[in-house]
Amino acid sequence: MTDVNEEIVKVYYEAQGYLVKTNHYYVKSTLPKEGKRAGHGASDIDLIIIHPKNKDKAIISVKGWLNDVVRKSNIEGKWKKKDYKLLNINKQTLEAGEKFFENNDFKKILVVSCIEEANYNELKSELERFYGYDLVIDFPTILKELIDGSPKNNLKPFDQFRNYRDSE
Repeated sequence: MTDVNEEIVKVYYEAQGYLVKTNHYYVKSTLPKEGKRAGHGASDIDLIIIHPKNKDKAIISVKGWLNDVVRKSNIEGKWKKKDYKLLNINKQTLEAGEKFFENNDFKKILVVSCIEEANYNELKSELERFYGYDLVIDFPTILKELIDGSPKNNLKPFDQFRNYRDSE
């Protein structure tokens, strides 16, 4: 079951002509801890996208739970030390993407809640570099482009009378 944040991102990419697969499950193994055996558990890639015309493809990690505004102080301070390491691309996630696409020729995209407007481009680049993503995008950008349209992404303005179908 996808959450609302993933559904918004799904609609965003479908509107650009991508085919979208949600919650691609794979088995994730954990490293053994002292005195314990290694474990296995289910994990998933939030979204997998493929454009049928230009063959562009990507795995997408949606971190809508990250309700902080991404600020320079976050990246330089607490994010490098605390639980925000969860934004890193997991090696097993990359392997699941490679297995799905049968190669490693795909983008890695991170969607976060909101990036501070004053330093938007700098912070976006820093997140891409620090966490290893090819593209970082935030929800205000996604929502604005869904509503107003975006010639760059081939998005037409939202039409309340159109039936938007799922690609799943």
